[in-house]
Amino acid sequence: MAAVLAVSLGGCASIGLGQGSATAYDLAAAKDFPHRTARPRGQLVIVEPTMLAPLDGERILVRPGPGQAAQLADAQWEDRLPRLLQARLVESFENANRLRAVGKPGDKIAGDFVLITDVRAFEISAV
Repeated sequence: MAAVLAVSLGGCASIGLGQGSATAYDLAAAKDFPHRTARPRGQLVIVEPTMLAPLDGERILVRPGPGQAAQLADAQWEDRLPRLLQARLVESFENANRLRAVGKPGDKIAGDFVLITDVRAFEISAV
């Protein structure tokens, strides 16, 4: 499961929102996994990740130097970063086809496992 988490944060794509507005960026869910013959087992509930206030929003954080932080001008995430990460983690685990069901709290699945994520850093380092 750790491999799914690492791979799911790997790609970004941009979408223009219109002339003169910010460009929205999305994360790509992991898609390619080794073939496995065992039947999927268990159900996983993925809780919305927790993170500090500077990361908990739509703005993209940049660290231009040690101890410095700024927001990337004219760019944003497609949604709040915690909700976006949660959605891509769910999609990545679904793509892996290792579990009977994957969902979020409130999706009416009885989770055998719960993934709780605390994001401590998620930024562009310009150093």
